[in-house]
Formats: sequence, C-alpha cells, structure tokens
Amino acid sequence: MRSHPWETTGLGPVQDWPHGLKAALRLLLDCRMPMLLLWGREYTQLFNDAFVPILGDKQERALGAGLCATANGIWRQVEPLLTQVWDGESIRRDDMALVIDRHGANETGYFSFSHSPLYDDAGRVGGILVTLVETTEKVRAEQALREETRVLERMKRACEPLASTLELDQLLGRVSDAATELAGAEFGAFFYNGKDDDGDDYLLYMLSGAPREAFADLDQPRMSALFASLFAGGAPVRSSDIGCDARFAGTALRRGLPLQHAPLHRLRFGHLPVRSCLAAPVVSRSGEVIGGLLFGHAQPAMFGARTEELVGAFAVQAAIAIDNARLYDIAQRAVHEREQILSSERAARAEAERHNKMKDEFLAMLAHELRNPLAPITSAAQLLRLPELNESLRVKASNIISRQVRHMTELVDDLLDVSRVTRGLVKLDSEILDLNKIAIAAMEQARPHLEERRHTLSVALAPSPVPVEGDRTRLVQVLVNLLNNSAKYTPAGGQVSLSLTCDGAMAALAVRDNGSGIDPHLLPHVFDLFTQAERTPDRSQGGLGIGLALVKSIVRMHKGQVTAHSDGARQGTTMTVVLPLADAEVGQVARSGEGAGGVRPLVVTVVDDNADAGQSLAVLLRAHGHTVHVYEDGASTLAAVDGGTQVFILDIGLPDMTGYELARRLHRQPAHANAVLVALTGYGQPRDRELSRQAGFGYHLVKPVEIGKLTQILEEVRQE
Repeated sequence: MRSHPWETTGLGPVQDWPHGLKAALRLLLDCRMPMLLLWGREYTQLFNDAFVPILGDKQERALGAGLCATANGIWRQVEPLLTQVWDGESIRRDDMALVIDRHGANETGYFSFSHSPLYDDAGRVGGILVTLVETTEKVRAEQALREETRVLERMKRACEPLASTLELDQLLGRVSDAATELAGAEFGAFFYNGKDDDGDDYLLYMLSGAPREAFADLDQPRMSALFASLFAGGAPVRSSDIGCDARFAGTALRRGLPLQHAPLHRLRFGHLPVRSCLAAPVVSRSGEVIGGLLFGHAQPAMFGARTEELVGAFAVQAAIAIDNARLYDIAQRAVHEREQILSSERAARAEAERHNKMKDEFLAMLAHELRNPLAPITSAAQLLRLPELNESLRVKASNIISRQVRHMTELVDDLLDVSRVTRGLVKLDSEILDLNKIAIAAMEQARPHLEERRHTLSVALAPSPVPVEGDRTRLVQVLVNLLNNSAKYTPAGGQVSLSLTCDGAMAALAVRDNGSGIDPHLLPHVFDLFTQAERTPDRSQGGLGIGLALVKSIVRMHKGQVTAHSDGARQGTTMTVVLPLADAEVGQVARSGEGAGGVRPLVVTVVDDNADAGQSLAVLLRAHGHTVHVYEDGASTLAAVDGGTQVFILDIGLPDMTGYELARRLHRQPAHANAVLVALTGYGQPRDRELSRQAGFGYHLVKPVEIGKLTQILEEVRQE
C-alpha cells in the first residue's frame, strides 16, 4: 500500500489526501474483515489484506484503479447501489449473487455487504466504504439442503402411489409414472422380466403416461447385450448422450422412443430422439429380477449420479410393492380357486343327490310299471284255470294277457332302445328324406292317442319338399314321442299343433300344446334320462321318463338339436327339433350314420404296456369287425408290424420308449407314413395335446376311452 505510486492515480500524492480519506484508510487497514474503500467519482479502489482473496489474480491491477476497470462483469449490478450511497444513503445486501472473474474464468459467488458514505474535508460525500463477507459456501449449502428436501419430497410423492393399490397392472402403471416424474424424464417404461408369446425376453409391460392398449401394437424393443446384465440384476446403466456412447450402438434407443403423454398416433407412428438414458433393475427381496425401469430424455446430460441414486432407491421400494401385489394376487387367486372348488363340489354333490333321487324314483316307478300288468295277467291266468270257462271268457282272458304282455314288452324295449342309442350302438339307415312325409307318418301313428284324449291337432307343413339326411324310422320315432307327450300332458280336449319351417340351411319341426307346461326348475333337465314332472299317486300318465332322453340322442345322431320352451305350469309347452337341410334330392341313399354299426373293417394296431387294457380294447374293436394286433412295447411293434396297419392306437407311457418317440419312428417308415395315429393316455391337458400333435398324432383320447368316440374316429378314417 505504501509503495504504490499513488501520484499516478486520481488520488494524487498521499500527503495531499483529505483527512477523511486517511481516517477511513486507517480503519480499513486495521480491520480483519474484507473491506473496500472507493474514493471519488472514479471509485478508486483501496482494500485491506482480507479483501485480496475476493479479487483473486486481479489484486495488482485493482489497487488504485477505478472500480469500473476491474469489475466490468458486475458493474451493471453495483453501479445503481453506488449511486444511492453517493447520495448519502447507507445500504445493505445479504447473499447477493455476483458473477465475478477471480482466476480467469467467471464464477458465481454470493456476498453479504454494507455500503456506507465517506465525507471529505468539506463535509460532502467523497467516497464509499464497503464491508463485505463472502457467503458462497453458506448459500450453496442452503441450496443443497433445499434441493435435498425437494428431492426427498419428490421421493415421498413418488412412493405414495406404491401403497395405494394391490392390483398389479395399476401398480406397474403407477410405478412407471412416478419413477418417470422422479427422474425428470420425458420417457419412462417398465419392462417385465418374462417372455412374450414369441419367446422374447423383457416384454414392454407399461409405458409412462399411456394406457397399455395405446402401445399394444408397438414392436417390442430388442435388448442388446448392454441391458442383459442389467436385467440379470447388474448395476444401473446411465449415459449422458447415447449418440456418442459406443455401448448403445445398434439399440432401439438410438432410433428414439415415444414421448410421455404423446397422442396415440405419435406412439404408433412417430418417435422422438433420445439423448440421455438411464436404466435400473427392479429386484425383489428374494433376489429375483422382476424387471427394469428405463428412462429417456431428448436433451443430453439430464440424468446425474444423484438421479441414478434416487431411481435405485425407488426401484427397491417398487420391488417391495410389486412383491406384495403379486402375493396378494396369488392369495386372491387361491381364494377364488378355493371358492370355485367348493362351488363345484357343492354343485357336484347336489347333482349326485339329484341323480340318486332320480335313480330311486325311477326304480320305484319301474317296479310300479312292471307290477301293474301282472295283476290283470294273474287274474286272467286264474280265470283260464276254471273248468266251466266258456269260449267268450277264454278269449277275453287271452286278450287281457296278450295286451298286458305287449305293454310290458314295450317298456322293456324302450329301456333297451334308450340304452343302445345313448351309448352309440345304433346304426342309422340314412337316406335323403322329405320332412313333410316324416311329419305325416308320425301324425298317423300318434293319431289314436290324440283322438283318445279328444285333442284337436292342427298341422302346418312346408309347401315344397324339405330334404334332410336321416333314418326314416328314427325320425318318425322322434316326432311320435313328442306328439304322444303332448297328448299325455294336455288335459282332455286340448290343442296340439305340428309345424314345419325352413330357415337358411336348417329345418325346424315344432310341436306345441296348451297342456300342463313345465316348471322352470325342471326345464333345464327335461332331456335328462328318467326325468319326469311330479308324479301323482295314481300314475295316470304312466311312462318311464326316458322318451325325451331318447329324442335328444336320436336328434344329435342326425347332427341336429332339440329344445324345450314353456312359460311355466299350465302354460303349455313347445318342443322344437332343428335339423340341417341336405344338399341332395329326396330319395337319394346317403352314407350310414353315426354309431358302431356304421364303421367298416380296418386294420388296427394297439400298443399298450397294460396287457389287460390292450386286449380288452382289441376285443371291443374285433366285435365291430376290425382286424386288431396288440403289442406291449415300442420295440416289438416296430419289429412286427407291416404296411397293412391303417390305424395305430398308442399308449404314451411305454416301458422302452414314449408313445411320442414310437409315433415319430412309425411315420419315418414309408410303409406307415400315411397311417393314422391315435394317442391314448391318462393326460388330457392342452400341453399334452400339443405334444401329441407335434409328435404326429392325428387324435388324442384320454383314458378310459369312450368307445363311441373311437368308433367315430375309425369311421372318419374309413371315409378318408
């Protein structure tokens, strides 16, 4: 300070300085706080040693120079303050931000200072005394504390939605949205660590700001090796600019990703570029990698180490929430499955009790129906033993016996008929028939019963032939059964109608009456075997309750369906039979219908390690006219069979090889390349059926085999 050439400055020689300046300078030099003295309108600078660190490398140029020359970067900020002080006003500022150049580069510093006016010997303001303290570290610490508080608040807000739902899809959407907001990203996504329908890993499961249906049509991203370690539980991946990051070469990210809250057309057809990228794994408490969070931003350097740390901490909380949601989902499904099982058990128990009750009622009814004819037969037989019996009584007794025996025979025939039909043992003699003629024939057979009850029968047939493929006798039997039911359950003098209509490729026969109707609780079971309306003690309506079951079975054999409708008790009933129209002329003979009798002989090979099962199946097939060979393992089958086998029925669980392997070997042999393979196994899940299909099986049957299904398969093979 003493050696400075003051005479070259605006202050002049020291001995000429005003007493006020000298007094202020003495105060400045004695003070331990940074102080700056500005004298004159040029603001010539004088400062103490404590002020030197604030000046940095400009201290030599600043001493004795005007403030404007060394503080040009902050002059616009301080010049108005200096003007106020020059007018005699003292001012103070706390933590004022100033951009200063201390060491050749601009930096922002924070200062608290006071400006006080200094007076010259004439009592006028001649200078300004500046006392200041640099508060940069304090301000930045406070800023850091505020930022940390803000970040913690953001983390709190981000974690709050995780506890708001246990529904997994909703939770994953909230995880994606909250994490994207926490990271300050434009794009955010959650990838599930699973496999999609194509077997690809890391399926895009949730896109921030968009419902799942909005990106359902987007191609799934293909993760590079860079992300393989991430989704195996590795460290997070962060890049300030993926365009310059060799790790991201060839990834979908360089082509851009959808912007958060973008409209659907942007999601599907336009992607914004991604520069900043951050990805973090979501790992459960058990160590399972549930998936990963991926964030993007169009600007570079948007994700720092602190953001990575926050996202990592959030991923831990998200993993806990997802674990809880999955456990809740498992528990809910277990409860639902248990309720379903209990419901199924209750329904099965009720159904079993219903069938048991039906069985008991049927046995009682059958005993009653068979015992009824015995009384008149016994009486007539005793009458025939009388020695004085005349011819008239003998004929009368004989007629009674014949009539009652015929009635018993019809009962037994009905039982045998429904048994054969429901088990698929009936052969249909099919031809192309006119349903009009079937209806006329049925009316003729049912007319005596209708006239006995004094019913009025109205008929509305089709104006032209209605061709259907079927068995004449069986179709007539169906209509007679329905007409007799209407006659039986309609009070005397009732109305019965028969109509025939066509609709597209189907024909419909409807029998309507104004009789007793059907209770709603009975309607779903009306075609079940042995089902009847409530029986009265006098059994005036008779019957075994098998007629409609027989009708249903016969109609199904004709590829049709039968339905019943009633508005309730005493509201009448409508029975409708729907049959497919035949694409042929009436009178043309058709192929035989379904059932065991319709299958022509084939050469069949059965392979089953259970000898009894194989031999019993062979006996059944031989009874239907087929030639059957039986083997117990794959090796003997391959060694013995020749090219004559048309159908192979293979057990899957063989002792020396699986049925799948045997099927593949058989198909590789030219002699059996066209043979039909039928899998016979105790497993019937979709996965088991898919394995059979892959092995070359044309059919998959589950033990115990239903002979009706097997004979239908053999019939299809024969036709081909």
